[in-house]
Amino acid sequence: MKHKILETSKELFLNLGFKSVTMDEIASKLGVSKKTIYKYFENKTELVAAVTDYMFDTVSFGIDTICELKMNPIEEIFSIKRFVMKHLKDEKSSPQYQLQKYYPKIYASLTQKQFDVMQGLRAKQSQKRN
Repeated sequence: MKHKILETSKELFLNLGFKSVTMDEIASKLGVSKKTIYKYFENKTELVAAVTDYMFDTVSFGIDTICELKMNPIEEIFSIKRFVMKHLKDEKSSPQYQLQKYYPKIYASLTQKQFDVMQGLRAKQSQKRN
């Protein structure tokens, strides 16, 4: 059920925005009570944090998987772009802006995770060259 809550919340957040979506809407879309959601997530902020982590992990894993295929660099870039667009395809409400404005701690944490991943990639590339 937790995975289903994350998936449904992700879709709603990307389509309507983090601030716009209510716990009632998520529960209604799932066909469950809010109590069911609160069984897994203490509040909306905790749910938003879990969804952003879930999205980050999904996209990071997908990019890593594509990179392991050892395609030529141009094919790799286009494959990564297609993958990311597939997972963020319904982004209509500027979720990144809303995350930054309404959930600044979560936004800062996500930004740090992105930076850490990029630093890790840079280190791997340096090791390959040496």
